[in-house]
Amino acid sequence: MLQPVDIPRTLEERKLEEQIAYLQQKLRQLRTKSNSQVPIAKLPPEILSEIFLVQAAKIREERLMIELRGDSECPNDLVHKSCYSWLNVSHVSRHWREVSLKCAQLWTWLALEPRITDDIVETLLPRARDLPLTAVLLFFSSRSYCGGCMRLDQLLDHYDTTLRRLEALLPRLRELVLVVDREECEDLWDVLTIPTDSLETIRIEVVGATHLSPPVLVVPSRLFASRTPRLQSLKLSSIALDWPNTLLCSSLRHLDVSRCGMDGDGELQPFLSAICMLPHLETLRANWMRPSATINPDIPPASSLPEEHEIAWLPCLKHVYLSGGNRRIATILMYTRWPVETRMHFTVIDTVAPAERAYFQFAFHILLSKETVRGAMYAFNGFGVDTSLLLWSVAGKITAKDPPDTAVEEPLHLTSNEIPPPRLHIHSDSDSQDHPILLALQTIDLVHLRVLLVLGATTGRQWASMFRPAVHLTTLRVKGQAAFGLPALLAGDARTLTPQDVSLAIRAGLDEWHWLDFNTGGGDGNEAQQTGLIQDAEAQEDLELNAHAAEVLNGAVEAEYESDTIPAAGNGGGGGDEATLSSVLFPDLRAVQIAAVDIALPDGWTGPLPYKYSAVMDLMMYRAKDAKYGLDVAALARCLRIRREWGIEGLAAIEFCGCHCEDMAQLGPLARQGVDVSWDGQPVSGSSDVDR
Repeated sequence: MLQPVDIPRTLEERKLEEQIAYLQQKLRQLRTKSNSQVPIAKLPPEILSEIFLVQAAKIREERLMIELRGDSECPNDLVHKSCYSWLNVSHVSRHWREVSLKCAQLWTWLALEPRITDDIVETLLPRARDLPLTAVLLFFSSRSYCGGCMRLDQLLDHYDTTLRRLEALLPRLRELVLVVDREECEDLWDVLTIPTDSLETIRIEVVGATHLSPPVLVVPSRLFASRTPRLQSLKLSSIALDWPNTLLCSSLRHLDVSRCGMDGDGELQPFLSAICMLPHLETLRANWMRPSATINPDIPPASSLPEEHEIAWLPCLKHVYLSGGNRRIATILMYTRWPVETRMHFTVIDTVAPAERAYFQFAFHILLSKETVRGAMYAFNGFGVDTSLLLWSVAGKITAKDPPDTAVEEPLHLTSNEIPPPRLHIHSDSDSQDHPILLALQTIDLVHLRVLLVLGATTGRQWASMFRPAVHLTTLRVKGQAAFGLPALLAGDARTLTPQDVSLAIRAGLDEWHWLDFNTGGGDGNEAQQTGLIQDAEAQEDLELNAHAAEVLNGAVEAEYESDTIPAAGNGGGGGDEATLSSVLFPDLRAVQIAAVDIALPDGWTGPLPYKYSAVMDLMMYRAKDAKYGLDVAALARCLRIRREWGIEGLAAIEFCGCHCEDMAQLGPLARQGVDVSWDGQPVSGSSDVDR
């Protein structure tokens, strides 16, 4: 048998190896020197450490949210890919590694996931020194893994080891994140029984198949031996709670419950009782993604909770986000109170049934009964589809006896990033006549509204009907195609903007084209609304139900507001008899801003259609209707003449912002109507010598 023989290297070979080693060492030195010249290498270690912390936190959260949102390429992406990809920061260069190893806070995040060994945890713990830790536990069932991905015995062994590790870490934890896809978690709950004085954040989210079903997992009523004195943030998703639950402790500042049951009227009672005991709560989020099958919309909800149920006063609340059915939201509003500085965001996912209208409207009446609404924004894509209402208010109720020229807050702007945070934001995708936003707005006093911003992709009258009570409105800003119908609305008879008229016009398919007759000079903007309207029995029934709800609401209003009547309009109108002023939309209007619209092309235009904001479907629809697309400036000038003939002379300025006009000479007649006309901040004279 042949044996390997060591052949001695020649002198020349040894010299070559020495040269190679020397050159490799020189190359490393040059690379180190080159890397030290880049700008980021010159940052102080403190700043570089802060960059590492921010980037690592972003990568970790994105890694978790991929699975929690369910938008990963692999249904079980979180199972098959590691949560430790952020560790790459320590392998870029020796300098980065030195800085990262000295940053103890970077290593305080531990993911206890099935596919890693315990060695990683043993490596990271010494680097974290004695700092508080964040532990992320991925607690999945065997069905979460592919065939051959992990054997059942391996999975069980892993969980035994992981739970022991978690139990040992509990005294050091500042944040605990549990991502669960199991129907049985008794062994997990058994571990979470010892008290912890350092825990500040708890997050329990159910994913996978367990997430798709109604909550089957239940958080026990007593975890951590009922001792979490520093707990400030609690987030629960797709998991129910045993009531009363000690996790809702008095130290909580942020509470987020999403799809956690509480579907029936009676099931909200323990939740409301629990938040009564949270005096330091700053953020409240409650989310029900679907209407509950346990609620009968034909049964009035007025008796859903005992009359003697305690009202929860949350004096520190800064933000409240509620998403769900109208009855759940109304019930929470009825039995909670918070400061006037609290920012509110409500998403109503269903329509308001006839039996629920009075209850829903009374809840919103209570909400703003001690405030005065000064600004509003109404955004819509079409009737009842993707609609939002934003309100800005000031503390204190201004009565009808107060002068209408009370100082207004900081004005709103058309640019979205300049709009200040609203007091109230309501959103709904309902496509019914029983629209939650419409019903809520009917309960809000709009007499002292000063600024209104309308963002609309359709030209109907509904927004004008909703805000008709704003008789002292001074500034109107309209963005989008909603401006097309503005001349007809401002020159028309506001008395036709009743819910009955608008409802019937919508059902007859005529409301979107209410302005055509006025623009073509065929009327005052109202005759077209009376032509072809079908007396819809269903619409009439809706109106009767709305009237009944209003009667119930009015009967419940506090006595101090019963005498607060709407004052006569026209204090700034500059003339006109009372009957005329009461029939005009926004008689105190002083300024109109129009944004992001195409000005209608001049008559006889034969070239291509140079529109900036139109879609192909829009042009096809207008062509089928034989209507001119765009805002008709001539109709707007005619509108001003009509208002002046009626004695309404308060309108002093019209501003176009970001609009498109092919022939600026079209603005000349408008500028000659005695108002200040400007185009993107530049004044427009009667001769229209402004560059487009």
